[in-house]
Amino acid sequence: MDAKITKQRLSQMLSYDWLKIILSIAAGILVWSLVFTTTATRIKPSQSFGIFNYLGSSVSTKFNDYADQPQLFSYEVLEVSAQDLNVSGDQYAFQIMEARLATDEADVMFVANIDGGYLEYMENGETKKATYLEDFLYRYYAYAYRLDDADGQKGYLTQMKEYLNGYYNGDYTNANGLDAQKVESDFRARAKQNKDKRYKTEEKIQQGVQDDIQRIQSYRQSLVDFYEYLDKGYIQLTQETLHFTDNNGQPHDITGYFSINLCPNEETMGELKSEVYYRVTDEETEQMKSTALNMNLVVINDVKTESGFEFERLGFVTQLVRKYCSELKTA
Repeated sequence: MDAKITKQRLSQMLSYDWLKIILSIAAGILVWSLVFTTTATRIKPSQSFGIFNYLGSSVSTKFNDYADQPQLFSYEVLEVSAQDLNVSGDQYAFQIMEARLATDEADVMFVANIDGGYLEYMENGETKKATYLEDFLYRYYAYAYRLDDADGQKGYLTQMKEYLNGYYNGDYTNANGLDAQKVESDFRARAKQNKDKRYKTEEKIQQGVQDDIQRIQSYRQSLVDFYEYLDKGYIQLTQETLHFTDNNGQPHDITGYFSINLCPNEETMGELKSEVYYRVTDEETEQMKSTALNMNLVVINDVKTESGFEFERLGFVTQLVRKYCSELKTA
């Protein structure tokens, strides 16, 4: 049998089988793509930190720089993203926000507590226009951490206290009371349960234990600093009353603390405007100026984040205060 490959035979094969060859190559590429996709290590919600800016306020380049600064957070955070919803325009911003919240990509939200929101609500029989903060809360109330305790439920701050007390023998305010053995025990159990590929050797595990100790210590310091900043008035908790109706059409009001006012006083936290701001008319000069007065931060309740790592978000708050508070800079 003559099986010699000639130009004529090769030409005939390609003429009749070229489509099969292309499909085979495409199928091979698809198979390998699926293999890499299914075997690759995926970023968990606790390993990413999403910073968002709501409609009504603008951001500077400093806001976008967060994407290149994972070192601002603990070792667990591997990826940081920053998204300004204003870039998408009003038409698509709400769709994007709902998608990000549904996929647990948002951790904190900048939103100005100023007039201009899109929604209207009824209060004492009167129709009122929502502020941007109210606008966000009415739309995404279910995703906002309640900071205070209410209705038998412990708020974000109480949850953080109890989490830290578990590692500080019941008193997180005692900086020297850390139970390092408990940190190590919990870390080893978590790494084993999650089958964390970062910790395959004892050397890597020991480094992870030290990193986790630093994480717990940083959370403790963040909570201590947070209450100090509240006491000094650098920041404030913002109370809101949301007016809903139940399934029977009856009024149902919810009053609580759902956000942190990062700039209640421009003399101390006014420099926050170099990162996030809105524009107003200066009463003296009648010229437009930038301000961050009453710029709030909502802590997002991400149910998929592994327990304990949600307190990374308070560290972001205290970092902002240390970065922009005029009194801390001069101290």
